[in-house]
Amino acid sequence: MVDLHSHILPNIDDGSKSMEETLKMGKIAESEGFSKVIATPHYIEGEFTLEKEQFLSVIDGVNEYFLENEVNIEVLPGLEVYISPDLPSKLEKGEILTLNNTSYVLVEFPMNSVPIYTEDILYEIRLLGYKPVIAHPERYIEVMKNPNYLKDLIEQDNYVQINSLSVTGVLGQKTKKTAEILLKHKMVHFIGTDAHTPRTRSPRIKEALEQMRKWVGNEYVEEIINNGRALIRGEGVTAPQSLTYKPDRGFLYNIRKFFN
Repeated sequence: MVDLHSHILPNIDDGSKSMEETLKMGKIAESEGFSKVIATPHYIEGEFTLEKEQFLSVIDGVNEYFLENEVNIEVLPGLEVYISPDLPSKLEKGEILTLNNTSYVLVEFPMNSVPIYTEDILYEIRLLGYKPVIAHPERYIEVMKNPNYLKDLIEQDNYVQINSLSVTGVLGQKTKKTAEILLKHKMVHFIGTDAHTPRTRSPRIKEALEQMRKWVGNEYVEEIINNGRALIRGEGVTAPQSLTYKPDRGFLYNIRKFFN
């Protein structure tokens, strides 16, 4: 399997704090069935930025360290890019790393509110030939309140990645419920761990996959897993027709609606 979203690199952002932590994360990832991990440190202007050469050098160092310690994980390049008005121009100039140097780019939104320019920026990214992958939308307040907002973005040819730890409830019950809604309405194309440490936010996925199979069955879950493999090769992925979410307003609401 491929982990599409991981903060496994040491001393880059708010993820791993040392090579020792990175090694522990690698061992956990291998035990969970991963063979490849895309390193996606945060890219936030003015907060987290890194020169490409330095970034690739860190990846090389981690891969060598894994080999020395018999950890069968290959770390691949990527970034989790915070959405901003400058994002299209930075992509065009080659300043932003995509996921394993493919046309897929992992884009993060603010947690509490989606900027008004979001759809325009995603459109500009697509015009440049890139494929935006929206990182963990189940964690965004806008999507929690209205899952159909995400459906609209999907229908504009954007993709969606959810976190394994959202599915298992580690990131909260509201986040777990939103992940369930998105899965049941075919609004998910990829899964990643978004691992930050070898502790609570570790690169675990087995439990999440079991939960997902209970919610939506094995076929859809296998499509999501296979999409990860296709992504790192730069290939097209399976994108089922997403369904409109209709909230269950409860028994009393339905009774009132019937009599009205």
